[in-house]
Amino acid sequence: GMPQRDKMAENSTPAAAALRYGVDFGSDGYTLSYFNNATATVDLLVNELSSRKTPIAVSFQGRHRLFGNAALDAANTNLKNTLLHVLDASAGPEGFKPSPFECCTVLTDDSADQVRFEVAYELADATTAILSTSQVLVLAWKDILRRVFQHVGTREGDVILVAALPDTKSPRVACLREAFQLAQASHNGTARPVQVSYVSRGETAAACYQYRYKLADGQAKAETGETKVETDETKVVGVLDVGHGYTSLTLLKCSDTHSQTLGSTTVPIGCRQVDEQLFDLVAAELASKHKLTVDAQSKAGSRLLKACSKARQVLSANTTTDIVLESFGEYGKDYVFKPTREQLETQCQSLVEEMSAAITEGLAQCDVTAETVTALELIGGGTCIPFVQALATTVLGPDKLRTTLDRVCATAIGAAIVASRVTPERASKNAEGVAQDLVDTEVRMQEQDDAIRKLHSARNALESYIFDTRKLRNGDFAAKFNSETTLPVLEAAEDWLYSDEAEKAQDAEVYTRKLATVQSEVESLNGELFEAMKQAEVAKAEKQALEKAQWEAEAALEPKEDKLLHDTRKLKKADRLKLVIRNKEEATELFKGGNFGHATERYIRALGHCRQFFDLTPDDEEEINGVQATLHLNLAMCYIKQSAWKKALYSCQESLKLKADNPKAYYRMAVACEQLKTYDEGVNAARKGLTLAAGDPALTKLAARLEAKEAKRKAAEKKNYAKMFS
Repeated sequence: GMPQRDKMAENSTPAAAALRYGVDFGSDGYTLSYFNNATATVDLLVNELSSRKTPIAVSFQGRHRLFGNAALDAANTNLKNTLLHVLDASAGPEGFKPSPFECCTVLTDDSADQVRFEVAYELADATTAILSTSQVLVLAWKDILRRVFQHVGTREGDVILVAALPDTKSPRVACLREAFQLAQASHNGTARPVQVSYVSRGETAAACYQYRYKLADGQAKAETGETKVETDETKVVGVLDVGHGYTSLTLLKCSDTHSQTLGSTTVPIGCRQVDEQLFDLVAAELASKHKLTVDAQSKAGSRLLKACSKARQVLSANTTTDIVLESFGEYGKDYVFKPTREQLETQCQSLVEEMSAAITEGLAQCDVTAETVTALELIGGGTCIPFVQALATTVLGPDKLRTTLDRVCATAIGAAIVASRVTPERASKNAEGVAQDLVDTEVRMQEQDDAIRKLHSARNALESYIFDTRKLRNGDFAAKFNSETTLPVLEAAEDWLYSDEAEKAQDAEVYTRKLATVQSEVESLNGELFEAMKQAEVAKAEKQALEKAQWEAEAALEPKEDKLLHDTRKLKKADRLKLVIRNKEEATELFKGGNFGHATERYIRALGHCRQFFDLTPDDEEEINGVQATLHLNLAMCYIKQSAWKKALYSCQESLKLKADNPKAYYRMAVACEQLKTYDEGVNAARKGLTLAAGDPALTKLAARLEAKEAKRKAAEKKNYAKMFS
């Protein structure tokens, strides 16, 4: 198995310049990874909800196309137009077996090269659409491309991406390739073409194992005769991957320095099929005991399946669990079920037999006996299920199960490792081989998506302006707010938002013009207020600049034991980094011992060394910026311990300049703001932190406390103003 590439190449470019990414295409979602050339390590990238996995779900609502979590949310009210198992359909009409829980209309005509879906979707004058699998999966590729180029930023170099699929059979690869080409041809955010290769999960499992144990890939060398993995010094290792919809077994022949893939086998069995078996068990009990029939393609069926999925996870750790269905079914009654692990195992006996047969067949295909397999690595959420572990032990023998690979993200890690081995080629954004009518249709759908996005953004801008302007009557300059004339303007604008004119608007310009009109009217009525706010912002910026200068002057006067200020040595990156790490580790030890002052000095010294790097590559700069962001954050904690609140706030701000997606920095910033009594800034910081770490208990508690203090401050301020004018 060499990767199947989209061959759009003419000239080669230096491999060192390439930016390399991996994506694990799972049946329920995708995970994106990045290979750092400078450190030869893999980073797992998170989405806007701070999650590594993004659901591969697509929903159609009127003129809207929704993807990911937005599509999952829409499924609650729009099941018939929400597609949850699109990747499975990429196997083609012959290889795709529709799930009994798939509610949309699926067309599997054997004469067609792809599975098609009929959905209620408005485009031009049509109210329904029949879309191929590639036309649906294009949204997954667009989301991946958007995140990849967001991560690439301004860095130069070829972009290489390896997509790990359940298998690399021609219908699936052709479908994914067409979807990718459609995405590139119509995606406005694509700064440059991307070179994509398609590999099986078996190849990524092997690559992940090699990465974990620092083994060279002996496959290609063995094929050319340069190197062979010697038989008398080897062991056979298996990697069993049980994901959401597929199970694969990969067998490797390993020596102390190399590993070689013997073979891999995949079957369409995974956690989803276990959930469906548990659904059947509970549904049968509902029918026999309560005379209630649950349709798999109904909202009740979808709700029960989700409950069964959660129960399956609990039963992996406990022998029993509760499934509670409140206000469920036709009569809205409450039901409680207590399935046991033993019941689930009995219910899944047919799946156990299929998986056992697949493992046995995988061994036979590689001419390997169970006795010769020395270890079996378990990856994928399904390997947490006790009966899966039991069947693996039954087939291969006792004491062979291992969990030394990343159980959840091994495939994504392996995909990035495979990407690190791909030779860069000249890629093209042209949709070569794709029918022009498909490209034209996707361009029209993208234009409609963009128009809707602009429309929503413009409406949100008007709503936000109305909300924020109302808040000014309780702000720092409430006495200057002309409530008598301004509030009627805001109320009229809010009424307009729910008028027929606004609801039927198709052009964002309608909202933009309305916002400009309202904004102009409000500012003309409150000139004194806005001038005072402007002056306050200027004064605040000047004060912060002065404080920063004072802190820097104080830091310059502090003794430098290693004479860092006069250190003009042009040290290599590795040597300078050792000094940074040494000071950081010493600071951490001092902090743990409660010596916050000396810990502060060490962190400042580590930051000073960070300013001494030179001639860094883009990857090196990214690495050092990450180190600096951590140092500033640790420094903020030192200042918090010393009640130096303004310095703590400044350190958090510096950390966020380097790494804007760190909820811990927003938390510490909010803590500092609370002590400085700038509660409004603290609330904003806590809320930003919660967008990155939704539901975080500490951030949630802090945000609530700050909101209460800000409300109390405004109430007291309002009371004081009332006394002034009484």
